[in-house]
Amino acid sequence: MAQTTAAQWQAWIKHRVETNQGWDDIVRGIVLAQSREPGQPYASFASRSSTYTRRANPADFAAEQEFLPHYWYRSNIGQPTDKALAFGYTFLGVRLQCAQCHKHPFDQWSKQDFEQFTEFFTRIKTGTAPDAKIHHDTLMKSLGVPAKLNTAALRRQSYMRIAAEGRPIPWNEVYIDTPSAKPQMAKLLGGIEIELNNYTDPRVPLMDWLLNDPNHYLAKAFVNRIWANYFHQGIIHPTDDLNLANPPSNGPLLDYLVDGFIEQGYDVKWLHREIVSSDAYQRSWKPNATNQLDERNFSRALPRRLPAEVAVDAIVQATSSTATISNYSKNMAVRKIGQHPRSYQARAIDFSLLIFGKPLRTTNCDCERQEEPTLLQSLYLRNDQELIANLSRSDGWLAELEKSKTPPEMDTMIRLAYLRTLSRNPTPKELEDCRDHLSASEDRFDGMQDILWALLNTQEFITNH
Repeated sequence: MAQTTAAQWQAWIKHRVETNQGWDDIVRGIVLAQSREPGQPYASFASRSSTYTRRANPADFAAEQEFLPHYWYRSNIGQPTDKALAFGYTFLGVRLQCAQCHKHPFDQWSKQDFEQFTEFFTRIKTGTAPDAKIHHDTLMKSLGVPAKLNTAALRRQSYMRIAAEGRPIPWNEVYIDTPSAKPQMAKLLGGIEIELNNYTDPRVPLMDWLLNDPNHYLAKAFVNRIWANYFHQGIIHPTDDLNLANPPSNGPLLDYLVDGFIEQGYDVKWLHREIVSSDAYQRSWKPNATNQLDERNFSRALPRRLPAEVAVDAIVQATSSTATISNYSKNMAVRKIGQHPRSYQARAIDFSLLIFGKPLRTTNCDCERQEEPTLLQSLYLRNDQELIANLSRSDGWLAELEKSKTPPEMDTMIRLAYLRTLSRNPTPKELEDCRDHLSASEDRFDGMQDILWALLNTQEFITNH
């Protein structure tokens, strides 16, 4: 189920990016999402949901669904306090965890602020809505899946086999609970108090505030994260810690991008173009006397290690046969960057991804992903059995060369190795050194394996520079 959910989530976002929908509309589709449309019967919802997971000719979830309820389904935000924390991280770039217990001396949010903000999330529920319980239970009985089947995982697998046939199953849903009889007051962060019982959905005033708040938290958090993605450093850093005690390194720059982003209708492509066409982005990583120690003011590019999924994919592609590389370019599913961490496949989170810092997604913090170099990463690149197996596997590039009836000339093989790993040709000195090594090797292809291994262990290969 998690794999299917992840694929739907990715497709929904991708569809909106491809059609250049504004970030405000994308966020609205997530924040205000419920599983059922207004007035839709549960039976209709269950039948429609199974059309997206059926094995034969699945319906297009991304194009058909205006809203994405998957954000609220996540198991690590079951409680209202968890939802408030996650909302702060995701859409505001604000850390609220300290305010759960006390007023931090360097933060602006108090325990009372957090408790009042949490009220917005108390009526967001997942499971079976009260008006759907009879239909849900009837459907569950009709399918004949024992309610006490050994584990919930086995029960889920049984249901998913039925859903793969396109038949309805008792899907859980995201729904808004009915308000209580007594008044329920909530308060926006730094804003006004709101009587939530005046709203069928308490998220509506929250979404209105996101788009009209004079502090522009929504736009500021997104702009800052996109900037950090390009520069390895946010204008406000860490990127999920926007607060008065953590000012931007360049306030006018952030204001310019935020104001422009809003004026352009939250146009994500405009933001990317504005950043990559700037002098700041196009500066060399090579330091000079004026910026050698600067890591905050964007006076030069900062080399950084490739993200975990990209690093592992790069290793596999560099050592793969020509046919395998062609498949990589066409099929996202075979790449690590296209796989979901909670799939049912064995070793979905494999050793190499953990080594290079892929998060397990157990917390809301951006800091869970580790991008700093470590000794374990160096050891992995030098002699881990998985890396050696990539180099010497029977369907790899080196085996392809060895099996070829007309293997390339020495210089051609060397150039191909450099292009596969560093995306450039070797310098004359590098070419000469590689020739000498191959000439001294008892077996040319063993010598090529040494060269490919050495290239995988260069900083130029493993860093974005």
